Amino acid sequence: MTTEQFTKTVFSQYAIVKVLADKNGCKTLRLRHKTLSKDVVMHIFPKVYEAYEVLCKIRCKSLPEIYDAV
Repeated sequence: MTTEQFTKTVFSQYAIVKVLADKNGCKTLRLRHKTLSKDVVMHIFPKVYEAYEVLCKIRCKSLPEIYDAV
């Protein structure tokens, strides 16, 4: 699945509540599921960042789950 396909799928199920940040090609969006009304924060990066890849591998019950699209 490409990033474009992933984003299209996400936006078919979630509505944008607020744009939290939009700078340097990076976007941070607050999204709400259209039927479940659960909120998530989505970060959109113009390229893959090494630090982000490391964060995706960390699993801890007190941290939010990170979904990745490359």
